[in-house]
Amino acid sequence: MSKNLLKIKPLYDAFHEYARVYTNKGADYSITDLIKAPRIVRLFKRYSEQIKREVDIVSQLGSFRGTAIHEQFRKLLWKVVQKSGTDDYMIETRLWDRINGRRISGAIDVLYQTSLYDFKTTSVWKKIYGDTMEWENQLNLYAFLLFIINQPVKDLGVIAWYQDFDKMKAMNDKEYPKLPMELIPIELWDTEDQKNYMFDCIDRHKACELLPDAELPLCTSGDMWAKEDSWAIYKLTKAGKIPARASRVLKSRAAADKYVAGKDGYKIVERPGARVRCESWCDVNKWCSQYKEYMEGK
Repeated sequence: MSKNLLKIKPLYDAFHEYARVYTNKGADYSITDLIKAPRIVRLFKRYSEQIKREVDIVSQLGSFRGTAIHEQFRKLLWKVVQKSGTDDYMIETRLWDRINGRRISGAIDVLYQTSLYDFKTTSVWKKIYGDTMEWENQLNLYAFLLFIINQPVKDLGVIAWYQDFDKMKAMNDKEYPKLPMELIPIELWDTEDQKNYMFDCIDRHKACELLPDAELPLCTSGDMWAKEDSWAIYKLTKAGKIPARASRVLKSRAAADKYVAGKDGYKIVERPGARVRCESWCDVNKWCSQYKEYMEGK
C-alpha cells in the first residue's frame, strides 16, 4: 500500500519534506526524546539520514495528521491574540535551557494564563485504559522548563481528539468517551519532582551516548507496547460459529482449559503476543539488535 502511495508524486514530495524538516534545532535532547527509551533515541540519532531517505507514507500518516491539527490550532489562536491584543496566551513556543550538562528544548502547544495544554490526536483506548503516564511525564517536563523562566503553571491538561471515536459506542457504553474531543486532566508534580525526573532522564540518555548499538539498554515491555500471549474463550453460537466477542480472555492456556472444563459449546483461541511499537511504529527497528533477535525467535 505504501509503495503505491509513493507513486503519487505530490504525496511523495510532501511526505519526504515532512520527514526531512523535523529537527531538534540544535538541542542535544528534546523533551519528547527524554521520555523515550534511550535505545530508540540513540539509534534514531545515528541513522536519521537513512530514515529520512526511506519515506514510508503509511507509518507517517498519524504523525502528519497530528501535526496538521496542531498547525491549525496555532493559526487560529494566533488570530485570537492578534485581534484581541491579549497576553494570556503562549502558543507553540520552544523553550531552551542547559540542564545537567546537556542542551534541552521543548515546544509547548499552548499556555493559557497558568494552564498548560497539549493537543493530542489519539485513540479512545488511551482514555479507556488510563494509559496517560507518558503524557504526564511530558507535560511535567514542559512545566519545569516554564518554571526555569519564572512562568508559573498551576494546571496541566491534554486536549484529546479521538480519531477512532464511535458514536454508537458512546451512546451504549458507560466507559466510552461521550464526545470525540475532551479535556483529560493531568497530575501536576512538585517542582522538585519535576527537576529530579528531568535529571534522571538526562543521565539515562547520557550513559548511552558512546555505547555501540548492540550494547544499548534494552527497551522495556512498556517501551515496546508489548502485548503478552492470551487465550480467548468463545461461547459458540447455535450454528457452531465463533461470535464477534469473546466471553473471557485469560493469560494462560491452563487457565483457559480450567475455565471450559466440563462445559460444552466453548472454543479456545490463542491470541499471540506482539511488540506493537517495534513491529509497526518504530523507525529504527531495522538497526535494532533487540528487534532482530525477537523476529528471529518468532
